[in-house]
Amino acid sequence: TICSGTSVLLMASGANSYTWTGSGILSNSIAVSPTISKTYTVIGKGTNGCVNSATASVNVVTQPTVSISSPSTNVCFGYTMAVTANGASNYVWSNGATTNSIIIQPFTSTVYNVIGRNGMCSDTAFLSINVLPAPTVSSSASTSLACIGQSITLNATGNSNLYFWVPDSLYGPTQTVQILTPTTYTVYGQGSNGCFFFSTSFVDVQAGNAVIPVATPSAVCIGDSSILSVVGGYVPSWNNNSVPNTQLVSPVVPTSYTYSAVDLNGCVSDIVFSVDINSKCGLIIYNGFTPNGDGINDFFAIDNIEKFPNNKVTIYNRWGNKIYSTSGYNNQNNNWDGKINGKVVTSGTYFYIIEYSSEKLFKKGWIELTN
Repeated sequence: TICSGTSVLLMASGANSYTWTGSGILSNSIAVSPTISKTYTVIGKGTNGCVNSATASVNVVTQPTVSISSPSTNVCFGYTMAVTANGASNYVWSNGATTNSIIIQPFTSTVYNVIGRNGMCSDTAFLSINVLPAPTVSSSASTSLACIGQSITLNATGNSNLYFWVPDSLYGPTQTVQILTPTTYTVYGQGSNGCFFFSTSFVDVQAGNAVIPVATPSAVCIGDSSILSVVGGYVPSWNNNSVPNTQLVSPVVPTSYTYSAVDLNGCVSDIVFSVDINSKCGLIIYNGFTPNGDGINDFFAIDNIEKFPNNKVTIYNRWGNKIYSTSGYNNQNNNWDGKINGKVVTSGTYFYIIEYSSEKLFKKGWIELTN
């Protein structure tokens, strides 16, 4: 058996002279180079003139022509590339692999070779790979520990022409992102030779300690104040108060107050205080009094009227005539004692109207005056 393109020496013995059929060569040996498998015959003659013949079969195996195909002869540093050998039945690569396709990852320029075989016949192919340098890329974050919802700055430096960030698919060396969960940001930089390299920055998230809003009391009478305070942090806008981190409010209707608070980890969030109006602090109007000078129940009493300092109280008789009116009515020194121009009015039923301009308070009813 020979490989195509090679020759083999056929040698005959046992006779005195020899003739190879088909060629006419008179010799005991002959070199042949068949392109296909072939049988050769030699005729031998003895000294007595007798002849005999013998045959030899030459099996021709196709000589492989091996080649290597690759996407490119250049590869970026650190990259992998698939290369494939063709032209034979079996292969042995210089790295020991025995498949026709292999994955290479050269870190320096390298020559790869593969031996391809068809049975006993073989051929060798070579592939020279040039390794291109990767660009330099470095990434950083303005902080590695952020509060939930905080915006941070990502920055990439190096000799790259293009920067691409994941997971947010952002282009450019500098980016501002909002942190909601712990995230690893990877920036890919592309050099002038088309090669990429990457760098990562991890940003962790601190949950923060909740700032607890406290309103004391949570329901107030109109004219009174509630003290707003916080537990577990501070409100920056209150720092200039005489008592830091407290705030006085005096609502006249149920009110919610929203402030930006900073917790013990430095995380910022909005907190809401709710201050209600105490329904038990409303006006209590007594519908009868006895202005007889005995010091008991001698004037028209209105409990909690002091909570409405800008009030106006007007008294009318049964015919609708105004007999008394004052602003800033109170139960100490500005009240109706049942007199008009110093004289006590007659016993009977009278009517009142109470107004409070800023809160539009409006009360009306009757009073029984008994001398």
